[in-house]
Amino acid sequence: MVLVFLAGLLWPWSPMWRTEEDMNLVSGRVRSVRRVCFLPVLSKITDTPVSLELRVADGADAWVPVNHFGIWPSHSPHFLHHSAIFNAHTLGRAYADGHWDNRARRLAATQFLKLLRETGDTREAAAFTMTLWCRSLENPELVDEVCIQKIITEVRRQSGAML
Repeated sequence: MVLVFLAGLLWPWSPMWRTEEDMNLVSGRVRSVRRVCFLPVLSKITDTPVSLELRVADGADAWVPVNHFGIWPSHSPHFLHHSAIFNAHTLGRAYADGHWDNRARRLAATQFLKLLRETGDTREAAAFTMTLWCRSLENPELVDEVCIQKIITEVRRQSGAML
């Protein structure tokens, strides 16, 4: 027990005692693993609004680290996909706030994961989901496949201009 305490003080996200969250960039599902003394003691995989729309199998090599929560800090070190879980749930809020048909929901979920895979981080995916959510709030009737394609083009153009 003393070793766990010392590891937590010296290295707050030590695998001596932490919870890891990973996201699968093929299915959109989230895997949480609790580690104690380097050993996984609890593991669960949960769905997100993205995975509920896609209903595809997890890609074996598609898990990326999102968060690590340690024994005492209330925050996580920043990974490239740090906000992916939040953004997946933002997309779920957009679904709830707008009138989406199944094709538009599936396209948005597919494009969200595609942006995460292609860019290697969450900047474009975050801009995409936040824009969709705002459009759902402004005028719920306008969220369709054409709207989603326009938003993707807009987000890509803006991120290209920032580079």
